[in-house]
Amino acid sequence: MKKIVYFWIILLFSFSLTIGQTNGNGTVRKPLQVSQFAEAEKAWGPFWGNVKTAIRMHDRESLKELISVEYRCYSRCGNYVDKRDAFFDLFESLDSKWWGQLGWIFEKGTRVGKIRNEDGKMARTVSSDKSRELGTDADFSYQKNGKWYFTEISGWGM
Repeated sequence: MKKIVYFWIILLFSFSLTIGQTNGNGTVRKPLQVSQFAEAEKAWGPFWGNVKTAIRMHDRESLKELISVEYRCYSRCGNYVDKRDAFFDLFESLDSKWWGQLGWIFEKGTRVGKIRNEDGKMARTVSSDKSRELGTDADFSYQKNGKWYFTEISGWGM
């Protein structure tokens, strides 16, 4: 009888370890290597500088290159194949001064979050005191091609 109880305890324990390695929907989490984080951190500086320059200069084409083709705009994307076009159309429909709405990126108190593992991909969130008042922030992801991309901006109906 004791052997059966021990068997079930071991079986349940091993099952709980397996569950602990998933992201909640049954898929296994992929651990990221330290070198991947180092590469992502190294690539962040030039990328972030390019984002700020594109916004400061109101350079739509440069900013478009920094936005993910799979930009997350959810139901507001409509039938766009290239979600970057949805990004610009949505922003322009909100306000003719939409470049200024991105100005919080330059505010004092802008915080660049730590790189985190998001379903096997590296991601980071940027916010500022002003963006938190507005209820918004910006998300970025590091792609397999070794580049960061703007993936989502929350708030403003985005």
